[in-house]
Amino acid sequence: MDRYAIPSYGRPEGLRAKTGAFLLRAGVSPGEVDVYVAGASQADLYRDVISDLGFNLCLTTKGIREARNTIHSSYRHGTRLTVLDDDLGGVVRKFTDKKLVEVTDFPALCAKAFRETRARKARMWGVYPTPNALFMNHRTETGLRLCVGALYGIVVTSPAFRLECETKEDYELSLLHYGRDGLVVRLDNVAAKAKIYDGEGGCQEGGMSARQEMDYRSIALLMQRFPDLVSHKKSKSPYPQIRLARKGPR
Repeated sequence: MDRYAIPSYGRPEGLRAKTGAFLLRAGVSPGEVDVYVAGASQADLYRDVISDLGFNLCLTTKGIREARNTIHSSYRHGTRLTVLDDDLGGVVRKFTDKKLVEVTDFPALCAKAFRETRARKARMWGVYPTPNALFMNHRTETGLRLCVGALYGIVVTSPAFRLECETKEDYELSLLHYGRDGLVVRLDNVAAKAKIYDGEGGCQEGGMSARQEMDYRSIALLMQRFPDLVSHKKSKSPYPQIRLARKGPR
């Protein structure tokens, strides 16, 4: 069974204009899309938009960690689950070193990703972290790689992993899958058009300082749990950054 899940908070019209619009124009059946919102008040805010899109409304609790934990544990064992952020401007693939083109058949892309994942006896796939044609390539990477939270797929297992990090949970999930399966699969010719620290709602609620504090706590936890696989990364961003050790399949 194939499902698509979107965690969302505080931006119903953004969902409609961005990820929702992309999924519909890229051939996804609306009935296969589940939108997870935090509680009754958010459900009221989203109800009309989700109805217009033809998607399904599901409830979780506040926080991206909590939303992902709900999502990962809400489907039958073996479900092919693709998870997307609510504010994607689209999904693109590399055409040349100077040109990206939008993915027009998203179910076919996901089916290919899950086939490659299964062939390598893995249960998680991701895409290149940024939509930059020059740095993207036509390889499928395996081993320890970051599968960004903007777009990834998992084969649902029971029990599901329980994420502990308030943010940087995409790093945590990539590490957990690597630890269990010995690898994740990443399509480096595909990327999601996402602005991680931009816009209202989502993880940005509460402002920069609140997000920074969550990032610092999450990084400390990751470095405690995975000291040989996580390190600090110098960056001009006001938000603290980390990198994963580059490891091949185990």
